[in-house]
Amino acid sequence: MFVTPMEIRESFDGRQVILRLEGEMDLHTAPLFRDRLEAAVARYGVTRVLADLSQVSFIDSSGLGALLGRHRALRERGGALRLLAPGGRVRSILELAGLTRALEVLEAPPVGPGRDGVQAGGR
Repeated sequence: MFVTPMEIRESFDGRQVILRLEGEMDLHTAPLFRDRLEAAVARYGVTRVLADLSQVSFIDSSGLGALLGRHRALRERGGALRLLAPGGRVRSILELAGLTRALEVLEAPPVGPGRDGVQAGGR
C-alpha cells in the first residue's frame, strides 16, 4: 500500500493558528490534520485557525470530513476554521460538497491593521 504523506507547517500570528498543508488530504492523512490542529489550538489557547490549502493537490471525503468536523468543534468553542486559497481541483471538490457555504474561504490572506491575516508570525 502506498501512502502519500502530507506535510503540515504550523505558525501563530498572535490571534490565530495558521496551518500550511502540502500534499494529499485523504483517509490516511486526515487524522494527522485533526491531531495537529487540536494540538496547536491547545498549545496557543485559541480557537481560530486558518488552513492554507494552496499546496493541497487532492482531497477526498475523509479530508472534507476532517475540515468540517474541526470547524464544528472550533465553532462550539466560539472559534472558526477558515480556508485559504484552495487550488482548482480542491476548490471544485469543496464547492461540490457544499463546504464553501459552511466555511469561510479566502482567496488571499487578509492584510491591514486589525485583520486576522498571516502577515505576522512568519512561516
